[in-house]
Amino acid sequence: MSTARDRQKRRKQQREMVRKTGRSNTQAAPEERFKLPEFKLPGGQWLVIIPAAGLIFIGVVLALRFINPPDTTTPPNAIWLNKSWTYQERSLEDLMTVIDDLRTNDIGTIYFYVSSLKADGEWSGLVDGTNRFSEVSSTIEELVSQIRTVYPNVTIHAWIEVNAQSPEYRLDRVQIQNTVATFSQEMVTQLGFDGVLLDVKPIFEESDDYIQLLRTVKRQIGIDTDLIVAVPADLTPTGTELNLPNVIVPGTEWSAEYKQRVALLANQIVILAYNSYQDNPVDYIEWVEYQVSSYIEVLSQLESNTSIMVSVPNYDTPSQAHDTSVETLAASLDGVVRAQSLLDETTQVYLSGVAIFTDSMLEDSDWTIYRQRWSN
Repeated sequence: MSTARDRQKRRKQQREMVRKTGRSNTQAAPEERFKLPEFKLPGGQWLVIIPAAGLIFIGVVLALRFINPPDTTTPPNAIWLNKSWTYQERSLEDLMTVIDDLRTNDIGTIYFYVSSLKADGEWSGLVDGTNRFSEVSSTIEELVSQIRTVYPNVTIHAWIEVNAQSPEYRLDRVQIQNTVATFSQEMVTQLGFDGVLLDVKPIFEESDDYIQLLRTVKRQIGIDTDLIVAVPADLTPTGTELNLPNVIVPGTEWSAEYKQRVALLANQIVILAYNSYQDNPVDYIEWVEYQVSSYIEVLSQLESNTSIMVSVPNYDTPSQAHDTSVETLAASLDGVVRAQSLLDETTQVYLSGVAIFTDSMLEDSDWTIYRQRWSN
C-alpha cells in the first residue's frame, strides 16, 4: 500500500514533468493525432479571399443604404422626350446614361410623348406602320416601367398632343372632348403615368371650348391626378415696352382673367417660351422675362396652388417663328433668371423650374450651359 509520502512524491514528479514539457499528461498524446488535414484548392487561397471580400462589400453597401438612404425627393426641373425617343426600345446602358444626366442636372420630371389625336379621331402611332397607338403602347409601358426601376423618385407625365384644327376646328365637339378625356385616363390607369400633359395647339385666342376640354379631362382622370397644360406665350402683349415682331397682330395674348380660368383647372402650367418671332437676343430675353412675370402675377392674385414651369428651347429646326441664333437655351434661361430675381418669398413658390424642350438628348456642352445659367 502506498503511503502518503509516496503519493506526494509521485505528484511532485508529475508537476516537474509538466513544467519541462509545457503541457499536462492529458495533452501528452502523439501530436499527429490532432493534426488537421491539408486541403489544396485550385487557384490557392484567392478562391476563398475573393468571395469573402465580395460578401463584405455587399454588406457595407447594404449598411450604407440604411445609414444614408437614397434621396426620395423629386428634383424641380423637367425635360420633354419626343417620339424619336419614346417609341424606341432602350438598352439598359442607354437608359442608365440618360437617367444619370437627369439626376445630375436636377431633372425630376419627364414629359413623355405618347400620341397625337389624328383627323379621323384615332390616336397616332408609327407613321411607317399602322399609325395606331396600339402598335407602340407596349413599348411605352415597358419603357416607363424601366425608367421607374432605375429612377424611383421620377415623375412621368403622358404628353398628349391635340391639334385644334384638323383640318377644321373641332374642340367644340363633345365626342372629341370625351375621346381626349378617356385616353388621358387610360394613360394613368393602364400605362402607369403620374399625370397628363395636355398639349393643345394652336390656342392663341381665348376659347370656352378649351376650358370645357380641361374640365372634362380633369373630371375623367380624377382630382388627385395631375393635369399639366402647355400654354402659348403672349406673342404681342399690350401695355408693355417690349420690342415686338410686326408680323403678328398686336394684342395676341391671353387676358389675366382667362389665365386664371386655366389655372383653376390645372395643377401646373407650362409656358412655351419660344416661337416668339424675335430676331434680337436681348429682345428675346426680355420677352421671356415678361412671360414668366405675367403668370406669376396672375397666380399670386388668385392665391392658387397651381405653379408654372417655363419650357425653354434646345432644338435646331429653324422657322419663321424660331430663329435658332436668337432663341437659344442660354438666352431663354437668362430670361427666366431675370424674372426669378424679381420674386419675393411669397411669389417665388409659383415658379417650379424649367422644362427643356429638345429634339435630341443634350450634349455635354448643352448641360454645361444649363448648369451655368440655371442649375447653379
